[in-house]
Amino acid sequence: MPDPNKPEIWRVAIPDIDAALARFKQIGIGSIELKLTEHVDLPQLFEAIGKLIGSGFQVTFHAPGRFRFPEDLSPQLENMAAISKFMNEELHITPLWIIHPLNSKSQPRPEIFAQTVDYVGQMLNFMAEIPANFALEILRNRSDGDKIHIGDSYQEILDILSNFDDNNLGICWDFGHANAMHQRGLQAQFPPPEFLKKAIHCHVHDCRDEKTHLPLGMGAVPIEQNIRQLKQYHYNGILNLELLPHRIADPERFLDHVEKSVKIIRNSIG
Repeated sequence: MPDPNKPEIWRVAIPDIDAALARFKQIGIGSIELKLTEHVDLPQLFEAIGKLIGSGFQVTFHAPGRFRFPEDLSPQLENMAAISKFMNEELHITPLWIIHPLNSKSQPRPEIFAQTVDYVGQMLNFMAEIPANFALEILRNRSDGDKIHIGDSYQEILDILSNFDDNNLGICWDFGHANAMHQRGLQAQFPPPEFLKKAIHCHVHDCRDEKTHLPLGMGAVPIEQNIRQLKQYHYNGILNLELLPHRIADPERFLDHVEKSVKIIRNSIG
C-alpha cells in the first residue's frame, strides 16, 4: 500500500533538511509540527526533537490520524506517552498534541461520534499522569468522499468537548478544513465565540474547490479576517503552516511557497 504521506514528493520538496531548517529560521518560522506515523522509531525521533529544540524551534505533535479504533489504540498511546515523558523529563517542556476526531466508511454518524468521545476519553485517561496538552482539530468532509469524518463543523467540535471537563483539552482551528465546509455552504465562515475561546492551536493553509493544504494565496481562506477573529479573543497559540507539496504543481519550489505564505501571515498580523 502506498504511503499516504508521499515521502517521495517530500524528498523533492525538501532535498536537504538542514538547509530547509536554516531557511525556516531566516524567514522567521519558530515552530515545527511533527506528525506521527503508525510505526515510530523513538530513538530517532528523540534525536530529531532534540536537534529542533536545540536550533531554537518549538515543537508540537500531530497524533497519528489513521487510528483503527479501538483495535490499535494502545500502541499509539504508548508512543505518545513515551514522547511526552521525553519532552517533560529531558527537555522540561509540556508537549501539545493535535488529535483528529474519528472517521468511518460504514458506520452511522452517531456511532462514530460516540466512538470519538470514547477515544478522546481513553487518550486523556491514559495520559492523565503525564503533563501534556491536547487540541481537537476541526476536520472536513468532501462532497465526493466515501468517509464520514466527525468534527467537520464548529458545533460538532464543541459538542465533543462538552463531554469533558479537562483544562488540558482545547481546539485546533484548521483554517482550510473549516473554509472547505463553508465553501460548500455547510457552515458559517467564522467560528462562534465559544469555539474561538477554546482555540489553542491553528493549522493554516488555503483551500480552493475542496482542495486543501495549499500555499496561502491560492484559495479562498480569509487569512487576515481569521487572524483578526483570533486577536479578538486574545489567542496566544501557534499559527502552524500545514502545506503539502503534492497539492501543488511545482513541489520543487515548495520552500518558496512556504516563504510567501509566511509573508502573508506576517502582513495579516500587522
